[in-house]
Amino acid sequence: MKLRALNCPIKGCDWNHYFKNLEQLKRHYEQAHGKTFCKICLEGRLVFQKEQKLYDLKDGLRKHLEYGDFATAKFNEVLPHPWCNFCEQYFFNDLTFFDHLSKIHLTCNLCGDAHKNVYYNHYESLEEHFS
Repeated sequence: MKLRALNCPIKGCDWNHYFKNLEQLKRHYEQAHGKTFCKICLEGRLVFQKEQKLYDLKDGLRKHLEYGDFATAKFNEVLPHPWCNFCEQYFFNDLTFFDHLSKIHLTCNLCGDAHKNVYYNHYESLEEHFS
């Protein structure tokens, strides 16, 4: 139960009680400590809340999204989150990103392997490619 508890583990924090839900805890981190979770990691990283990393609101989260987190232990490493230019959103890893691309966006079935990783947002742009 302690691993699943929603309380602030930051030493010296006056708020040592349990929060009712994750939104309350996130609000506490932002207001009291100027830190936040990566929402993509919350959804994709299969660890307890206490094991989720916190990032500075100002610049830490942006750096994490673009460059990832590198730790000495391989299991603590979080790679940069891939960005979909069409949807303007990040994905947890290459697998979830590729799954998104395959389900939502279009590829040319005529070009073969040379263009297998080229995606189109709308059918109109794929038609333009055909011509």
